[in-house]
Amino acid sequence: MQAGRLVYLSLLWIMALRAGPALAQQAGHGVLELDYIADRPETGGDVGDGYGYEVTAGYAPSGAVVVFGEYEHLLNELRPRLPGSQEENDYESGVKLTYSVTPKVEWVTALAYEVADVEAETVASAERGYDLVQGLRIMSTPRLELIADLHYETVGPATTAVVLGFVQRFASRFAFEGILEHSRSDGRYDNNYRVGLRFYP
Repeated sequence: MQAGRLVYLSLLWIMALRAGPALAQQAGHGVLELDYIADRPETGGDVGDGYGYEVTAGYAPSGAVVVFGEYEHLLNELRPRLPGSQEENDYESGVKLTYSVTPKVEWVTALAYEVADVEAETVASAERGYDLVQGLRIMSTPRLELIADLHYETVGPATTAVVLGFVQRFASRFAFEGILEHSRSDGRYDNNYRVGLRFYP
């Protein structure tokens, strides 16, 4: 598991660093994101709150197409593992298509294949499925992008989610990101908060 995770993260870094000079969506081909995650189940959360991180890398071979890979880890290994706790590693890769509705609004469609490895104290499982995204990207200002997405996932029980967020650029190659995801799966409601940095190589 550790070797596979290292290879996957290495590929993400290589893909991001090979991308040419990038600057947001107007002049960019590559992006690398590093996020901190706080997972807060509202109901049915038998595993309790989760913490972790996510690494995402994307590359745009053309202006309308982006290929990306993502790794997510919940219950960060730097935290002590508690009896009955659960560790989850998600691997995702896919393609995103964008269509300009207006000069400041883009329609986004994304499809990704996802593998979720869950390890508890006594059992381990792996689930596979797809994540379909339909959403909007709104350039509120030249440096502020607003995000509004709808997700439908088939990894384990079917999951629907609403995602709201923003990306605030503060330098030519850096931006701050904040995301809220509210999801429902098999009677369980969950709030997932993400904050992090974007780097445009």
